[in-house]
Formats: sequence, C-alpha cells, structure tokens
Amino acid sequence: MNYMSEGMITNLTAVGGILLIGVAINILKIKEIQVTNMLPSLIIILFLSWLTEVYF
Repeated sequence: MNYMSEGMITNLTAVGGILLIGVAINILKIKEIQVTNMLPSLIIILFLSWLTEVYF
C-alpha cells in the first residue's frame, strides 16, 4: 500500500532541497538562516499535497 503518491514525494523532495540550501548558506557563513524554524514546512507540504490530490 502506498502512503505517499509520486506528487507528494516530489513536493517533499523540493522542500527538503530548499532546506538543504539554507543549511549550506549557514555552513558557508553567508547569512544566518534559522533552518530549524522551517522544519514544519515538511509536514505542511504533505498536507497541502494531499489536499490538491483529493480535490483537484
């Protein structure tokens, strides 16, 4: 049984990639970005992806 569709995995990967870019910016000391404050976006994107699959 699939719990996540292909679109949900794609969206989750995209958000994870953006968070990784934020971590890289912190490591390079270009700018201080609090990536831990953005972690709830991983859960939010799953919910929004599910909504778009159900209703659209």
